[in-house]
Amino acid sequence: MKVITYLQKREELEELRSTGVKEVILSHRQLASLGKLNSDVLLSLATLAHREGMDVALEWDLLVEEGRFDDQFSLVGQLLKEGKEIIDAVRVRDLGAARRLSIEFPEVELHYLCSPGNHNLKSLLTLERSIGGPLKRLVLSPELTQESIFHYNRELNSELELLLLGRIPLFTTPRKLLSPHFNRESEQQVEVRGESEESPHRGFPVVENSRGTTMYHIKDHCLYEHLGALKEEGLSVLRVDIRHLSDLQPLNDLRDLMDDFSKSHALECRKRYPLDTTRGYFPTNKSDVLFVKLKNHRIQRRDPDYIGDVVDAVRGSHLAVMVRSERNALKQGSKIRIVTPDGKEVVAFISRLEDSSHQPIKQRDRGELGLINGVKGVTVRSAIYLCAE
Repeated sequence: MKVITYLQKREELEELRSTGVKEVILSHRQLASLGKLNSDVLLSLATLAHREGMDVALEWDLLVEEGRFDDQFSLVGQLLKEGKEIIDAVRVRDLGAARRLSIEFPEVELHYLCSPGNHNLKSLLTLERSIGGPLKRLVLSPELTQESIFHYNRELNSELELLLLGRIPLFTTPRKLLSPHFNRESEQQVEVRGESEESPHRGFPVVENSRGTTMYHIKDHCLYEHLGALKEEGLSVLRVDIRHLSDLQPLNDLRDLMDDFSKSHALECRKRYPLDTTRGYFPTNKSDVLFVKLKNHRIQRRDPDYIGDVVDAVRGSHLAVMVRSERNALKQGSKIRIVTPDGKEVVAFISRLEDSSHQPIKQRDRGELGLINGVKGVTVRSAIYLCAE
């Protein structure tokens, strides 16, 4: 079993060698979502790593846009030619790029990045046939369970790589989502913390650079306790991605675990990790259970007395209510109960009912919008219920 991680600067080489890392990933700033290296620095680091006996993989994890494919492929080709003896593989996410590399550079190994798609065995078997001979490794998604990973390991011909420790990407986009909020024009990478509007979860790392924006899970992926099972299964490669940390200490812990694994030792190493961690989907995939938790039950209720939702609230003026019930209408003079998203309940009377043009009306039915008198403390997404007389 081999450990692979990222090399970003020359000073990290000695420490990586001492931790037993056998392969490093180099990320070019024009080819990788989090890449920071230019061509000269990348080739220099590749030379030094090769001298240390490490395999070197060039990362090209961007989904290539139509107008940029030729430029990016040309850059990869130039790096492969200049680093002919020192770059052993290309990590690629775009299937078209993988096919073209397999034709024009058949001597270079390909590591195909299966995440976020290609989770099922049939698609992975098709990838092996499609890409052909140069395909050496499939980099699996962290969304797979232990059962699936071990089954795939027995059915596939390629090496399998799994994220052992590091951030879990939730989504990525080529759009720059942070710049408008910071009036930012610099190409420097920026990181903030985001929070969910639908749940109490907060602290999601959001990273923006010149290639776009990526949001990560609030906890890092960590499979220390499962290292024994992974070794026993014979999984080929474990990846550690701690580029967001200030030091490489977790790699020292991993080296010790590889040499002498025990569950208690694994738990100790997990506690020393500087951030909160999760095992993700590895034990079991319960993603369908989360859908209920992601929805605020106070704004999802559909009781017999339910009328609709507040879609706009103008202080001192009115509440705009969208009627969603087939049974109950919004009527002038009715007594209503309002439940806000934070659980507060308010009882009020509809003393005024208007249409969207502020013309007085008597009733609004399902699918129609009605403007009622304003009620203090009521916000958007509050639920409206009919009170019994």
